[in-house]
Amino acid sequence: MRLKVSKYFDLERYQDRVDRNRQRWDEFMRGERQVLAFMNLCAPSLCTMFGVGFGDYYTDLATMADTQLRGIAWRLANLDEDEIPEAVFLDQGTLHEAIAFNLPVEWRPDSPPWGGRYILDAPGVDRLVSPSFLGHRGLSQTRERLEQLREIVVGIPVLASVHLHAPFTMAAQLIGSEQLYLLCSEEPARAHALIKSCLSYFKLFEEAKLQYGISPDPLDEFVCWRGAQRGMSRIWVSDDSAPAISPGFYKSFVFPYNQALFATYQYIHLHMDGKWDHLLPLVAKLSPAFVEVGGETDWTGAIQTLGPGAILQGGVSGSVGLSGTPADCASAAESSLESTADHARVVITIAQEPYPGTPVENMQAILNAVRRWENQKPF
Repeated sequence: MRLKVSKYFDLERYQDRVDRNRQRWDEFMRGERQVLAFMNLCAPSLCTMFGVGFGDYYTDLATMADTQLRGIAWRLANLDEDEIPEAVFLDQGTLHEAIAFNLPVEWRPDSPPWGGRYILDAPGVDRLVSPSFLGHRGLSQTRERLEQLREIVVGIPVLASVHLHAPFTMAAQLIGSEQLYLLCSEEPARAHALIKSCLSYFKLFEEAKLQYGISPDPLDEFVCWRGAQRGMSRIWVSDDSAPAISPGFYKSFVFPYNQALFATYQYIHLHMDGKWDHLLPLVAKLSPAFVEVGGETDWTGAIQTLGPGAILQGGVSGSVGLSGTPADCASAAESSLESTADHARVVITIAQEPYPGTPVENMQAILNAVRRWENQKPF
């Protein structure tokens, strides 16, 4: 199957839009006072929108590319956004932690392919061996799929999502979240050994990408941001298992490993779902450059605690985006903007991603509210 980009886009107008917004992002990254707003449609949203099954999406390259292109075209036609994240990208789920550790992929309905458990008991931690990257079948296949994707799609940026989670969340995916929490309580030495192994593997994995022709930069979807940060050592990490633990657990089992990770790279994009107000002071000590603030986390508290050095993304909860009215969504965006005070770099969006079924009117109301607020308060 060969996809024709012209089926979805006027490529000349598409490129004009990218060029038009690059300057705005450059100014934003330099710390000039601006507010950006956008809507990031995730795989569940796209699959629901276009009636595509998760299995087909993650296992068939042409289906994935077609779904992504349709989603980008929908956004261009229905949402007036100032930033341009649009690109076809390969969300290479089979290269998540499971394949990275040469473990079998467990497919479960309604779950991405990395949603399984791969160490079945505590002693399994002792038998975990970090694999060699020489002749790594999964990475070789990813390189081949990236080359195929570039042939399928002509004229649209192709980005690769080939990344790992933060060490603690990676460990939770290997042994299961509940089992990891128990391991930390009952067998802390084994827990530390597992998380330390994940940290070491993360660093090796980033180095190995170059050997397989995979961009060392992660997928962040922000094409203009990637251009502004070109040449820097940058990683994207998700630590979605950390919010469920206490500050004491975080300080012992998350913070030292994240700190070591953050010290290795120049620019960190940290994603954390859920409610983690209780962890804000510890996260602030990590000095992440870009933080996606979970929808249940107090936005004002995050602004005050994380300080002006970090770019903060969020401000509108997914539940408001899904179930609220356009007026509710606009009000939530405006309230979050009012709390930003003198924070120089803020991205207002539905926290994480819009839930499947979120009305387009609600998405546009958020974008419009940000533009009105910015026009009324010139910087």
